[in-house]
Amino acid sequence: MVEVSSTENCGRKPGVRFHHTKALDSLDLRCKRGLPVTSPARTLIDLAAVMNERALERSVDKAILRRLIRERELVDALDRTPRRPGVGRLRRLLGDSLVHGAGRSDVERSFRRLVRAAELPTPDFNVRLGPYELDALWRDYRLAVEIDTYRFHGGRAPFESDRIRDANLSDLKPLRFTDRRLARHPEAVVATVARELAHRGWKGP
Repeated sequence: MVEVSSTENCGRKPGVRFHHTKALDSLDLRCKRGLPVTSPARTLIDLAAVMNERALERSVDKAILRRLIRERELVDALDRTPRRPGVGRLRRLLGDSLVHGAGRSDVERSFRRLVRAAELPTPDFNVRLGPYELDALWRDYRLAVEIDTYRFHGGRAPFESDRIRDANLSDLKPLRFTDRRLARHPEAVVATVARELAHRGWKGP
């Protein structure tokens, strides 16, 4: 299905879905190989009106992870088109990425998006387990993931603390990734997590 945004009423055509709009802001337009196209942000807004919740969530996650768009750009586009169908759904989705158990830092939020985009089982985030708080925990698979940043984990004392923490959580065998690895090699991170989940019984999406 080809998705077309137009300021004119184009009727119906086989294999084409039209998104009628009264106007298109110049900020929402791009040119790809000589063809006028909508920006990634505007495209997501138009698709939000016709996609189911899960497909829309994955599309937003993949666009951000592939650096096609930044969250701020999507918010700006939503502000420019407050009455478009699907705007409310996108605002709720972005809100869900910031609260209600989502990762509380940009790094943890990026990991959350990566998990969703790869269609891995959804873990619990920021889980309290005894004296420790885990970044992500798949309870059914006894797997935990910790995302380390140099700011909070650099130096001898945090290094020693992490080793003690991992020893006390040995039955979970926490996987550790640095924020740099998550940013630069997201495919490798998700492959490692998927492999470990499969080893523990996950059958795949």
